[in-house]
Amino acid sequence: MICTHAFSFGTACNHTILEVLFDAPDHRVKIEDLKLLVTKKIAEYQKNSNEINLEDPNKKYRLYTAVLNAAWDYEGDLLPAEANILRVLRNELSISKKEHQYMMAHPQIKRLFFDDEMYRYELEYLSREGIILVYKLDNDDYFILSDETVDSLKELWGIELEHDQFIRLVDKFDNFELSEILKNFNLPISGNHENKVNRIILEEIKPSEILYSLPSSQLSSYLKRIDISQSGKKEEKILKIIDHFKNSRDIVTIPPVKIIDLDIEDKKLSEEKRIDLFSNLTTQQLSNVLGKLNLLKSGQKIF
Repeated sequence: MICTHAFSFGTACNHTILEVLFDAPDHRVKIEDLKLLVTKKIAEYQKNSNEINLEDPNKKYRLYTAVLNAAWDYEGDLLPAEANILRVLRNELSISKKEHQYMMAHPQIKRLFFDDEMYRYELEYLSREGIILVYKLDNDDYFILSDETVDSLKELWGIELEHDQFIRLVDKFDNFELSEILKNFNLPISGNHENKVNRIILEEIKPSEILYSLPSSQLSSYLKRIDISQSGKKEEKILKIIDHFKNSRDIVTIPPVKIIDLDIEDKKLSEEKRIDLFSNLTTQQLSNVLGKLNLLKSGQKIF
């Protein structure tokens, strides 16, 4: 079992490397592509960091960033106990992983930036600890996360469903339900079905929180829609829905069609069978056959 403190603490670059690999298809990235993807991810957070209003009265961002800065100022990284306190604080303040990254990259905080030397150091550390593995496929070398690491990151980051599973869950809501969810989380309700789904996905709201925001009757309708028993208390219904998508039971696998190779030979009927075949035809039918073959149709039906 990989100890979670091996990758939950340390520099911000450490977190971003893991995030890029975690979000990649099959949790793998070509070795030569990882650095660029990490750089782009950090640049994206820096660009969008102004979305966070640190003075928002409805959020406790100032409290969180004060604790965040205090933790990072001590020895330049996060100790296990400090990171655990931050994780508890994030949960209490309902601060998402994305919001945390935005605050780290915020111009007033400046804790998230790309440093080439630090990138190499963290990559070596993660590889040495067995958190990142090297995987060869065809002629390409990849960095990949093991299943054990993926499971640990899900637990550490509070991820209930993988990205594609989450999209499928949200996409099953009808337009009215999507509007209700958006209203419940004080988000704009305009747009078509796809716009609303994308807005919910981008907010990184936990699936359980989305489902809990809806009345039990709507959860029953949703369960019926995905062909699952509607019985149980609200909490049970939520667990059923999450488990359904977590185990990808919503994906119907069509077995491959078995192609039978028929050994068809060009066979000729024996004279006896030909006589039997034609003797069962009426005179008119025989005339039609002869006509198709441009043969003389006159004469008696004699074999």
